Amino acid sequence: MRQVKRERVLNLCEPFIDGRRRLLLIEAQAGQGKSTLARQVTDQLDKTVCLVECDKNDAALVNLMEKFFSNLALHTPGLNGTEIIQAVCSCPSQDELLLLLPEMLKSISSEKTLQKTVLLLEDAHLLLKAPHSLKGLRLLFDHLGHCLSMIITSRSQLPGEQGLLFRRNESVLISNQTLAFDKSEVLLLYRQAYGLDLDNKKAGKLLAITEGWPFGLSLLRTELNELDRRQGLAPGSELDNYFNSQCLGILSPEEADALVDVSLLENIPLALLGELELHTASRALKTLYDKGCFITNHRQDGSDFLRMHHLLQACLRNIVENRSRLFCVRAAGWFLRNGQLGQALDLLARSGDVAELKKALYIHGSNLMLMNRLSLVVQALKHLPENIVNEEPLLLALWGNEKLHQNPGQALRLLEAAWKMAGDKKENLAELLAGLGLINYQLLFHGNLWKLRRVTKRVMELFALLEEQKEITAMLAGACSYLICFSVTYTMADYGLADKFAEKAEEIFRSHSEGSVPLGITVARIYTKSARGYLKESLLRQQKNYLYLNSPTVNPSTKFICYLSYTNFSMMKGYFLDYWSLRDELFKKQAIMVKNSAMGAFYYIWDMDMLMAKGDFSGVLELANKALASDLVKKTNHIASQCHQYIALAYAFLGKKEAALAAVSRSMHLRARVGGVLFILLNHLVAGSVWGISGEFKKAERVFKIVLKRLAAAEDRYFMPQAHAYRAHARLLEGKEKEALDDVKSMLEIMGSVENYHFFYWEGFMVRRLLELYFKNIKKPSEFALKLYRKRFGMDYISGGETIPRLRLSLAEGRLYCLDAPDVFIDLADVPGKESMLLDCLLRTPDRSVSQEKIIDRIWPEGAKATKPRDNLYQTVHKLRARFAAITNKKLAKKYLRTSSEGHALCHVDVDLNHLLDQAKKGLADLSQNRFWMAEMHFREMKRLLDPFPVDYKWLVDESRLLAKAVVAWVDLLFRVGETERALEAAEMGLKVDPANDGLHNRRYRLYMELAMPAKAAQAKSDYERLFKEAG
Repeated sequence: MRQVKRERVLNLCEPFIDGRRRLLLIEAQAGQGKSTLARQVTDQLDKTVCLVECDKNDAALVNLMEKFFSNLALHTPGLNGTEIIQAVCSCPSQDELLLLLPEMLKSISSEKTLQKTVLLLEDAHLLLKAPHSLKGLRLLFDHLGHCLSMIITSRSQLPGEQGLLFRRNESVLISNQTLAFDKSEVLLLYRQAYGLDLDNKKAGKLLAITEGWPFGLSLLRTELNELDRRQGLAPGSELDNYFNSQCLGILSPEEADALVDVSLLENIPLALLGELELHTASRALKTLYDKGCFITNHRQDGSDFLRMHHLLQACLRNIVENRSRLFCVRAAGWFLRNGQLGQALDLLARSGDVAELKKALYIHGSNLMLMNRLSLVVQALKHLPENIVNEEPLLLALWGNEKLHQNPGQALRLLEAAWKMAGDKKENLAELLAGLGLINYQLLFHGNLWKLRRVTKRVMELFALLEEQKEITAMLAGACSYLICFSVTYTMADYGLADKFAEKAEEIFRSHSEGSVPLGITVARIYTKSARGYLKESLLRQQKNYLYLNSPTVNPSTKFICYLSYTNFSMMKGYFLDYWSLRDELFKKQAIMVKNSAMGAFYYIWDMDMLMAKGDFSGVLELANKALASDLVKKTNHIASQCHQYIALAYAFLGKKEAALAAVSRSMHLRARVGGVLFILLNHLVAGSVWGISGEFKKAERVFKIVLKRLAAAEDRYFMPQAHAYRAHARLLEGKEKEALDDVKSMLEIMGSVENYHFFYWEGFMVRRLLELYFKNIKKPSEFALKLYRKRFGMDYISGGETIPRLRLSLAEGRLYCLDAPDVFIDLADVPGKESMLLDCLLRTPDRSVSQEKIIDRIWPEGAKATKPRDNLYQTVHKLRARFAAITNKKLAKKYLRTSSEGHALCHVDVDLNHLLDQAKKGLADLSQNRFWMAEMHFREMKRLLDPFPVDYKWLVDESRLLAKAVVAWVDLLFRVGETERALEAAEMGLKVDPANDGLHNRRYRLYMELAMPAKAAQAKSDYERLFKEAG
């Protein structure tokens, strides 16, 4: 019917053809000519057709998107299809893929070749029971609709979350009624397609019987003389009869049987027909193709293949239930040899040959698991009886791993069944795969460290055995090493062993992946280092990972662990404001993982720790009880145990000894259920701390002695400083200052060696007391101790054990205040001219003396120098010092505004402008050394400091140039990592400092275009041109 051009219907499609609408929606029943009309429309477009035919497998969003991107890549030369498809397949769940899709689509929306491509999506009704795939289809339209024309055919309306998936004003809609033939078109059809001239009477009868149904009109052309006996032929009926008569009726019985076999294939490669010598099937297909009977020829990726019309394929598949086992096995072998695993597994499962299916899975199953392609296995298993699947541990293991992120409960049942059955049947590979799934489950969703430890030990035995027998692939060996690394760290606290496995995984992937190492493996090595407290070394390894945080090619679980690492690092380095911003970003970008993963519950722990550091014990108790009431923590004894530890410490500091000891008991009870050597020691450490705070010093001393001995044996540098801190605190309460000082020295030595500024379970006042004890007794404190005191408490050490609180001079807010009491401040607007000029002169070089001559030259004009300028300077210094005394005291005021033989200096004062410029310099320096994450942290701080400055602030030329240079570098970094919206925000911020900066204007224009905001881009360009003209 394609040769019958239907001008009436094509005229209705005109708004789509001329580009006024980007979507043509053809909704009609089977046989109404949807595909025919779609192709007639594409014939009128000067565009390449990207064809995507939906099938039942596309109910899984990953399959639909993989098919879409692979087909689109064929018609879009600049599109890296392999990278995007890898990202699609690496998503552990459909929800995660929906979250990632906008970023993926945004990355390709700028491809100019998309303007010359039309997407033809056929049989979208097969997605009706797949809400995720329908949402994905909507995302395609929302993000690519402005550049990619789309034609969608469906047998029914597509539902959305609220009503229809597409609104009527978004598309050109062609319905059943529109496609039904009228009398003139019936006459045209029979004349052009069949060479028959009908009269109006016969045409009218045909219309009455078929209701204008195109396939019905074709079916009745052989029965024109018997129309009077026909009672009616409703759309969609008698399709099997039609295809049987039109196709099978012109073939021999042998050809018909061969055609039934090849109908199992979505695409029929000509190479397969030749290599397997399927001459009968080739002859049948050629016969139908020559007669134009619903067989088409296609070429893709350099290969030729035939494709059946989907209705013909459906009718052939319904003819017999039991397929030719020989054909399925032979064809599956061909697809395996040619790397088409999905088609091969599907055929083997249809054949019912479980032995051949298992043989293929033993070879390819582990790689499919590592590539996140287990959906292919699960799809194939649907063709097998359930009782057969339930008796095969390998099938259960692969099925359980595939369900891990979609349905953790079902996954656990499948994996445990596979684990037990494989052990009984001595199927080592199946037992190993099930074990890896169970490790993943415990790490991500449950956190039972006893079970994790038991499974890990067995996995390590199986791993060694299969390696010895050379029955394990290199990639699977790398994955085993990777997961064992995490598990050993958690359950045994054997960091050396964990690091060996992480190193082994890294070596395997480097030697078998052309030198590239997956991000997850890199994270594993970083994790083992940071778990031992080696923050500096971990940070150096983690820098480049920042570039891939938003990459669509990175598995969401790996991204999640990366974010956990960065938030942990930000806390340990003392970047507490960055902790909150990174935490909020993670909650936004990895919402599903945070909600469902046991690791997501760590944020309760870290939030409690921030409250503990401030001494907010009521807040700690409130948050801990909220966490314990949450479903996520209820099922995770590992996290619940730590919540009770915080409750114990909070009650101990509040003086509620009995409540604290009860919380310690509950924590230990929960810890006994889940194990974990490291966390058992942590439990004892908290217990000792509670005894010490409560005055039970002998009990506390015994506990600390045991804990410190075991931590030293484990070469720990993570919990060791905490143990020394709490023992020092207990000894200080007992009056043993000398012994307490020894512990403080040990604490600072370990912290300084790894450059950590914060550890969990620290209470701020306690640590401050320990540092003051240190300064009182040490004549020459370490540089790290001074930095820690300043960073954590805003205090400076002077000499002789004396300390002083630092002041904050905010030029952005126009006030000077003490960090301990920000509500008491000096308003800089109230400071008179000479005093203000003196302050401005000194704040440019804090903690460094400026000579009296330089100050006088700057403050007093030439004519005023004759009137005792030094006396005037002393009076001005005295008045300004009196203002400092108003917010501190007279004694401290002399420390802040210091006078010496070298001149005058502003000391122990943080100036926001100086800090702002310092962060810009550090960010640029880190960026030049490829320390991307550290650069990002400095630029974040730069933004926080720059935001309060008013638009009309008078920047010096050197200041504005430096800040603009740093902002440009940050914008480029953010754009590189896919943070386009934040890059635009940064560019806008930079223009506040340097409104005429050419680089920032160009980047702002480009970012607006990247975000598909052409109107704003045009306005930005116009604003810059106007500014340029005004500046001459």
